[in-house]
Amino acid sequence: MPTFVRQRSVIFVVLIASVTIGIVLRFVNLDTMIYWGDEVYSSIRIFGYTTQEIYQTVAHGQPIPATVLQQFQQVGRHHNLGDTIRTLAIEDAHITPLYFLVARLWAMLFGSSISSIRSLSALFGVALLPAVYWLGIELFKQRRIALCSTALVAIAPVQLLYAQEARMYELWVLLIVITGATLLRAIRRPSWRSWGGFSLMLSASLYSHFLAAIPLAGYGLYTVVLHYRNRPILKRFLLSSTIGILSFCPWIWVFLMRQVVEQEDGTQKPFSLIEAVKNWFSLFRRLFIDVNTTVSGSSLIAAIALVVISGFCLAIVDLAIYRLRQETPMAVWLFIGLLIFGLPMSLFGESLHGVLPSRYLLPSYVGLQLAIGYLIGSRLTHNNAVRRWIWSSSLVALVTIGLISCASNVQANTWWNKGFSECNPATAAIINQSPRPLVISDGTGGPFFDHGLSNIISLARLVKPTTQFQVTLEPNYLDLDQGNFSDRFIFTPSDNLRQWLVSQYGKNMSPVLKLTHPYRGSDICLWRLSDAGFALANDAAATNSRRDAVPSHPQSPN
Repeated sequence: MPTFVRQRSVIFVVLIASVTIGIVLRFVNLDTMIYWGDEVYSSIRIFGYTTQEIYQTVAHGQPIPATVLQQFQQVGRHHNLGDTIRTLAIEDAHITPLYFLVARLWAMLFGSSISSIRSLSALFGVALLPAVYWLGIELFKQRRIALCSTALVAIAPVQLLYAQEARMYELWVLLIVITGATLLRAIRRPSWRSWGGFSLMLSASLYSHFLAAIPLAGYGLYTVVLHYRNRPILKRFLLSSTIGILSFCPWIWVFLMRQVVEQEDGTQKPFSLIEAVKNWFSLFRRLFIDVNTTVSGSSLIAAIALVVISGFCLAIVDLAIYRLRQETPMAVWLFIGLLIFGLPMSLFGESLHGVLPSRYLLPSYVGLQLAIGYLIGSRLTHNNAVRRWIWSSSLVALVTIGLISCASNVQANTWWNKGFSECNPATAAIINQSPRPLVISDGTGGPFFDHGLSNIISLARLVKPTTQFQVTLEPNYLDLDQGNFSDRFIFTPSDNLRQWLVSQYGKNMSPVLKLTHPYRGSDICLWRLSDAGFALANDAAATNSRRDAVPSHPQSPN
């Protein structure tokens, strides 16, 4: 008995320490990771700028300093909270406004620096932990299981990753979890106050992300299946849900009235079964281990270790789902099952093209962590000492793997989720070595969203303020014979710009940096234009000019 009590105390300390470390890690090195293109657009929307405004200011083909690009990442003198809503309604109606309004108010209080903007997501990430604990209590009625689930969320690498990103996803998963907890509480202790709280949280969830509709529909299915004979509960649920949905109708109207423009983002891939399997494997592996590498990109020993650890983690997931179904009442396993599988099943088609981002599965991850929390937490008090030791060791192993991944993450300046901005830190380091650099690039020209332009602004945050940028949407009108620059760099050019530069400068364009994944039709993210190539192009242009300037001889009269 003393050994059993001592073991329980050690496990309790491990769980509390995991939660505490997870909270601290969410605020560590908030400004270290690259502020990538999607986060740049978050700031653009938060501060009420439109893509067309940015085009008019920067995409005219004339050299401008980095500070001009950076001005769209801070509060503007002539842009207010209303502009935040207006620009979303005009250019991004498919994105709901709650996060951006809260972030605008946050920036007014704490500033627009990277740390300030990201700290809001970190705060949502911290709030997620007590929300998960509350949901665990509502489901399992055991603090030990709820605490296990909370600890797993706290040290999950994928949860930490999005808790340090200036996007809406951490607010979204927080509200989904709170909405689920308020629903269970309203069913357990029905009162108009409880159902009013559920209605309010349902509305907030919808305003946090359109994808909230999927887990919320799962909550509805759960309530109808379990309580279709309990008319008072069913009536209150339907009334509360109707009020919550009606409150979201204004933004539904904005969405339906939006101007639809087809844009190619360059991320769609052809169908590949192998890629789809690899995608799903990576999606669930990152719930436990994420060292920003793949099996194919690792050494043999590292690849074997990654496969073994991933296999252990996936085995835990499979066993957790199986035991949850076998050992818990329908009121528990149905709720968690719908939370786990609702989003993956709805978005399965996207994964077949290898483009399903892990951020869309954050609520599913919480469902898995609740299932694993039950599997381990319910066995920490097993009468058999050997089994108790096995499950205690499994918990310690999962916590250790998660903490190693999290520690690696918070020290890095880029990660797999930074997409097309992954090479920006290395690019900036090269550009900053030049005394008078010129960075040449172009936007996609998209009327509402321009990932090329957002990536340029992301780079502008990293280079010296005096670095000059020459940005265009029409490469044929790009005049490079301006200014006295020590180096001319070409940054992630489009196919059109790259072809135009090759036609003008030929072999004098040399690749400098490669991407892990191709972007804008190339795996090269940085090129250098040599002075020789620039001189040759200028000589050719001058020769053509002189030839055009020779007057033609007048014809002799007959």
